[in-house]
Amino acid sequence: MLDFDLGNFNSLPQRRTPQPGGAHFTARELEVLRLMAEGATSVEIAARLSISVHTVKNHRKNLLRKAHCRNAGQLIATSLARRII
Repeated sequence: MLDFDLGNFNSLPQRRTPQPGGAHFTARELEVLRLMAEGATSVEIAARLSISVHTVKNHRKNLLRKAHCRNAGQLIATSLARRII
């Protein structure tokens, strides 16, 4: 029997992927970013990744903050220029 506290599960650090330009995106954030670049909406991304739309919006918000971008278009353009996607 495994003995661990599920209450601490959400506080575990996520693996971050170093990106050119200093941004560090999680693997899930990169999945969301790639789908955004393909033109998928938040609802479509949520369905494809089996997560809630609210979670997708949080990932988008975190991506924008980490990349110092103001909107999705700028985020995608910056990510392409930095060869993140």
